[in-house]
Amino acid sequence: MKKINKTFSLILAMVLVLSAVMPAFASEGDKVSLDSVVVKLDDGRLVKVNLEDYALAFLMENDLFDFLRGDKPEPEIIYVSSADKYIDLEEYATNFMFNGGNEEEAINDAEAISEEIVNTFFVFKDFDEAGEPILEPIVESSDDVAEKVEEIQTLIAGLPEVEEVDEENKEEIEEIKAKIQEIETLILELIELDEDYPVETLDGYEEKYLAIAKRIDEIENPIIIKVVDVSAINGKVTVEFNKEVTEVPEGLVVLKDGEALELEA
Repeated sequence: MKKINKTFSLILAMVLVLSAVMPAFASEGDKVSLDSVVVKLDDGRLVKVNLEDYALAFLMENDLFDFLRGDKPEPEIIYVSSADKYIDLEEYATNFMFNGGNEEEAINDAEAISEEIVNTFFVFKDFDEAGEPILEPIVESSDDVAEKVEEIQTLIAGLPEVEEVDEENKEEIEEIKAKIQEIETLILELIELDEDYPVETLDGYEEKYLAIAKRIDEIENPIIIKVVDVSAINGKVTVEFNKEVTEVPEGLVVLKDGEALELEA
């Protein structure tokens, strides 16, 4: 079975190469086509490679070819993809044969693999100056996503510390609120680009945002105390707040006729 799969994969690899380097032979009706392959490395990692890069590597047996095959005679292709659809190599090949070599039908008839599997992939970008392969997790491989993350991080870095958010700087507070709103908008745009992007990894944003938002709320919505009835409940003071609180703020004192009154939350 292993030998059959190996031969089968090798034949399909050649088909993929021909599809990439000789598009003139493709049917005009094939609007859907393969654009990448996913190769299993010796260490078990699954690496996505652009189909044209793979085809060139396969024909020339260059550095990329050597990296992908490792200790094996040829690279071990596990999956192929068309846009965001990733499918099992053998399923694609079977569909390809049963559909008379129609690439579009072979892709459309194949079942996409799970998102959980796709999220484990790495993307081959290039080789660095030292000749080492540059691999990036697929969830961060989109240039648009990377640019959006960089833009968000720049804005986060520009947010002030809580100690700097002072009620005397009310004009600056409006600017801070505008920056926070901009960050929130960009995060929504980031999620649209990649709904699985781990937003919680945005460096320090959640903690910093919550602290600043709390401080601004304290400045703009101070707790106002209203004495309802001093004598109604055994001389204790019942208070009402202008917003929900879980406990009486620390250090808060209400005076009536110059005397401090005991408070109950």
